Amino acid sequence: MSFWNIIGFKEPYILACTGAGGKTSVLLSLIKEAQSRNIPVLLSTTTKMYYKQIMGLNPIFSNNFDEGAARVNLHLAHEGIASWFARVEGNKVIGLPPQWLDRMIHNTKINPYILVEADGARGLWLKSPQINEPLLPARTKVTVGILNLQSIGQPLTNHIVHRLDLVLSLLQKKENEIVEWQDLVLIALHKYGIFQYSQGEKILLLNGAIADQVNNARLIAEHLKKTKAGIAKCIITEGYNEVLRLIEVHDLR
Repeated sequence: MSFWNIIGFKEPYILACTGAGGKTSVLLSLIKEAQSRNIPVLLSTTTKMYYKQIMGLNPIFSNNFDEGAARVNLHLAHEGIASWFARVEGNKVIGLPPQWLDRMIHNTKINPYILVEADGARGLWLKSPQINEPLLPARTKVTVGILNLQSIGQPLTNHIVHRLDLVLSLLQKKENEIVEWQDLVLIALHKYGIFQYSQGEKILLLNGAIADQVNNARLIAEHLKKTKAGIAKCIITEGYNEVLRLIEVHDLR
């Protein structure tokens, strides 16, 4: 089963990833599939990514749109893939304004699929966005919201949750209470959850599906389908970086 086909790519457009617990892994897995199919791809972020995760993609660093766009065209023509960021700060790369990624739809000779990491989670498993995030390009056609099943059964602390205060408020829970599968449902459905400001089709991806967490993922998918939440699909995966493994796909429409 192809991850690329399950996402439903039919023509070049912008796909944005939000949430926590696997965003970069989703993007790297899609890039690996695109390369095997000779499909042109542009990767970027509107926030920050770890440099070590993208260093193998021969990244472009430029905070000038015209210069960056020209270099993207060269990379796409010669390599079929490009990754563009403004600059490096410490161990992270700083992303681009979302408006620049919108403009790239009309500024490439080779029309690539544009893959964007639209918020940060510091490598943790759950999050609730601040009022100013995620930063989604206006032309985004698919928003993939990601949550990690490994959080289920764990206490709500800063060790697994990014922006703990916001998550506690959203879930109406206290610090150190245990995460339940229903909590992931609420984070997916709440107006201040991972699909805040989402554009286009919504796809929920539940990563970390090992052992009994697959059953929890099925419960989440079943509940979302019953509630008619407007989420098109629930994809269940496990793995890290470009080796995400598909477990199941649930059509929620």
